[in-house]
Formats: sequence, C-alpha cells, structure tokens
Amino acid sequence: SGAETVPGLIRFYAGLDVSVSGGPGQPASVFIRGANSSQTLVLLNGVKVNGGNIGEPPLQNISLSAIQRIVIVEGPTAALYGSDGIGGVIDIITRGHARRFHAHVALGAGRFGTTTESAGASDGNSSIQGGVDIHHEQTDGFPPVTASPLSAGFENTTIQAFLRARVPTGHLEL
Repeated sequence: SGAETVPGLIRFYAGLDVSVSGGPGQPASVFIRGANSSQTLVLLNGVKVNGGNIGEPPLQNISLSAIQRIVIVEGPTAALYGSDGIGGVIDIITRGHARRFHAHVALGAGRFGTTTESAGASDGNSSIQGGVDIHHEQTDGFPPVTASPLSAGFENTTIQAFLRARVPTGHLEL
C-alpha cells in the first residue's frame, strides 16, 4: 500500500475516514461510518489504547513493522465493548507466537532529515515463545508556512516485547 503509518494504512478501508492534524507524529482522528472519533474504540492486542482525556488513540506511535493484522468492526459494538465502541472497533494485532527464529532489520532515510530504523527478533517452540521489536523514527520537520523559521520536528521510539508460555492451566502471556 505504500503506507508509512497506521493512519495512512487504515485510511484505505471503506467506511473509515481518517484525519491527521499535520505532519509526522501528529494525532489522527478515526471516524467509522460517520460516528464521532471519540466513539471509535481502538485496541492493541485486545487492550484499549484510547487516550483518557480526549479519547484519541496514539495511532501515530504504533509501528507498522510490529503489526500482524488489523481487524475493523463497523457499526454499534457497545454491547460488547461499552460506550467507547458506539461507532466501531479497530483491533491492531501485533506479531507474536513465533514457532521458529525470525529476525528483521529495516533502515530508511528521506527529506527534511527523516530517518527510520526498525529491528526485531522472535523465537520459540511449542512451550514458550518470545520476541522484541524496536522502531525509531525522526524528522527535522518542515516549516508550516514558507516564511516561518519554525520547523515541526518529531521523534518517536517504540519498543514492543512479548512472552508466551504454556502452563498447566492454559497459556500465560506478557
């Protein structure tokens, strides 16, 4: 898709309207089927990530390299998820549950001092799996207007780790 961010990726989904308030690192609002963005519940591996004060999830801080899939449920889901899910639910599922060794490294550079670095590794067997993903991105930004000396720089580092073990009563996940 050529997307570089979660908001950039999900904007292609029919029924979603995504509004980003500026350049890299700026908050995004997600509207499902016309519902207010505060009525869209965003989950990361089933855990609510909507902000407490304004209700907007930090989608700009979630690394695409760590995502396995995104599940979007349109329409009223309040019976299942509470009042935050009136418009719908977006559940971002990250990579995990490795059964064999996997590693990845990615580097990127662009205009305005933009750089990205991602690395990760995971391994496991039928009893235990674990892994870590690290993503860093930064940009010097660009002036919001031509004559302005102000640049809107941005820097973000995301670290995600997981551990899953089989225990006698089921599975333990961290």
